[in-house]
Amino acid sequence: RPGSEDYTPPAYTNQSGKSLTGASVPATLGTIFFTAIFISIGAVFLGIFGIRQYLKSTYDPVSAQVVGYNSYESSNDDGGYTTMYRAIFEYTYNGRTYRKSDSVSSSSPGSDVGEYKTVYVNPANPVEIITNSEQVIFLILGIVFFVVGWLPLILYIRANKRSRR
Repeated sequence: RPGSEDYTPPAYTNQSGKSLTGASVPATLGTIFFTAIFISIGAVFLGIFGIRQYLKSTYDPVSAQVVGYNSYESSNDDGGYTTMYRAIFEYTYNGRTYRKSDSVSSSSPGSDVGEYKTVYVNPANPVEIITNSEQVIFLILGIVFFVVGWLPLILYIRANKRSRR
């Protein structure tokens, strides 16, 4: 029992309630929880990137012309507005012409009207395309969440190694 001289705390804590690594159990669990959540989110984004890369390899590359932009106003954190742009692509597939907006928006037009870009067309549904700009977003988000997830755990382990010396 706590308070008696022959009391032995559970193996995962010392007399002061600290884990064997020197940190409190809640801090340890919080770090593990944070790491698990962020790594999981990163894995989802990287998984989406991987699936889309696979799909892209099964789709047909087609040259598409940027024929214009859809634009809309997006509110900022400071109460202002930013004009966002989505490229409109026109491409021909199996003798038929299609127009499709990019699914990615940007605060500046990424390409000039009249410029040609490669899009990847789903042969089973030619209105479905994948653009390279979509792929970059999934890759960047996946890497960022993955790194942000691992960083606290690495720092936590390093700090605990130092505190045990």
